[in-house]
Amino acid sequence: DMAMQMHVETAKTPAGEMGLGSTSNGFVSKLIEYHGKVAHAAQAPHEGINALNAALMGVMGVNSIRETFKES
Repeated sequence: DMAMQMHVETAKTPAGEMGLGSTSNGFVSKLIEYHGKVAHAAQAPHEGINALNAALMGVMGVNSIRETFKES
């Protein structure tokens, strides 16, 4: 699992649980799951799919399109 950003809410629920996450202006939350495919490293490495590499490429892609705003 990977978390790029996480905020813990300090108010406890009646059941004694802590809350994670909240709404933010200009923020859209996405849950993305990457699934790989195992393969024998010596016999058929070309049949495998590396989910970690796919996740890293996703993070780099998001970072490459990040918007910056000019100070007003």
